[in-house]
Amino acid sequence: MRFIRVHMSSRKTVIYHPSFGDIWKRLRCVFGVHSYETVLEYPSAGAKEEMCVHCLKERYTVNLQAAASYKASHAA
Repeated sequence: MRFIRVHMSSRKTVIYHPSFGDIWKRLRCVFGVHSYETVLEYPSAGAKEEMCVHCLKERYTVNLQAAASYKASHAA
């Protein structure tokens, strides 16, 4: 998330507020339009863990065909 620095006091305490882009993307998450990025991937099982970068919602997917092709290509 990008933040805009608003104020710095003599004690060096900084107050941050979210930018307009952060507010817009968070509103999209409220309505169910997430932007997922891959966090972990397990090719041997065909599993993938993805997370929305704005609200940290997880999504897990399993692709058995990808797992079968991975095992076939790495068979000894």
